[in-house]
Amino acid sequence: MTKEYNYRSLHLDCARHFFSVETVKNVIEGISYGDLNVLHWHLTDDHAWRIESKKFPKLHESSVQYYTQEQIREIIDFAKQRGINVIPEIDMPGHNLALLSVFPQYSCKGEPVTPAKARGVYKTILCAGKEETYTFVEELLDEMIPLFDSEYFHIGGDEAPKDEWKECPHCNAKMQELGLASYEDLQGYFTARVCEILKKYGKTPIVWNDALLASNLPEDVVVQYWTIDHAKPMSNFIEKGGKWIYSDMFDVYLDYPHSMIPLKKVYDFKPHLYKSDVPRIDQLLGFEACAWTEHIDNEQKLCEHIFPRVYALAERACGEVHTDYKGFKARVREKVKLLEKAGIPYTKEDWWDPKGMERFKDAVSFYLNMVLIFLKSKVVDE
Repeated sequence: MTKEYNYRSLHLDCARHFFSVETVKNVIEGISYGDLNVLHWHLTDDHAWRIESKKFPKLHESSVQYYTQEQIREIIDFAKQRGINVIPEIDMPGHNLALLSVFPQYSCKGEPVTPAKARGVYKTILCAGKEETYTFVEELLDEMIPLFDSEYFHIGGDEAPKDEWKECPHCNAKMQELGLASYEDLQGYFTARVCEILKKYGKTPIVWNDALLASNLPEDVVVQYWTIDHAKPMSNFIEKGGKWIYSDMFDVYLDYPHSMIPLKKVYDFKPHLYKSDVPRIDQLLGFEACAWTEHIDNEQKLCEHIFPRVYALAERACGEVHTDYKGFKARVREKVKLLEKAGIPYTKEDWWDPKGMERFKDAVSFYLNMVLIFLKSKVVDE
């Protein structure tokens, strides 16, 4: 099997729900059967901080369940033995309620907050106007970065509402000092400051494509495309030769059930930007399937969502021409045998491509449950 793309990845969210070291190893073992070579490990979010910090122990202690630094090294070594690099994600400036519940002084208002209990986008984020925010972030990353030996380091940058920045005297003073034209450009400045920290360690930063709303985003970041909401700036970035990763949520988000994204849909996808073709493909590093875990809280469900759909993405990333779905399914059956031997759960073949009323009912049930959880949430900022 050829390896056309050097970046062949699964994103695993262990912030929304915590998964044991053994479960993470099982996921790594399973994706290795498909010749993937990256695990993008989402370790911090509004819900929890999952990395032990010896400098700031209240961070991980507040989340109760977390990975010790020794366990992180153990997982990285396990992955390396299977040809897989582990790329961490520490999201900023948004998705930081867990951090700010311990250190509220680094938000704009400095008021007490609690970690999230439900899905949502929260308005309280890191303050980009306070110089002490950058001092803290640098001290924190100085501890976190050396834990991971990958070339890349993901710093998120998605879903960062500017509501509090607009009312913050520190943020507005910083914008005036720098002559910034928009609050999105203030995030661009924030991102640039964090990128400078990463570059001290020889790391290449990755951000989600929301970050492209800033006109001053550093040109040498890698951008991960997930949302059609910002397809136009993504297209401009690609056209200028920017390096990127494809993770369109409607093609390769594996937290959605098979009734919404069946195996064949993952097999058939071609890179696109909403309704437009990709302007150029030469700077595409590769593909990443994403397993977010707002609705996934145990290993059985997690692995059933990932396997075997991730193998369809793997073949795309390896440069396989997707014209023989029947042949692909035959290859998947061989991989399933490996999963069974390793005791790793997966979705059985009769639900790889659900059809008819069964598929419709399952998709509607998932969607309605997602909406209900959102509406019932008392935590999401109004």
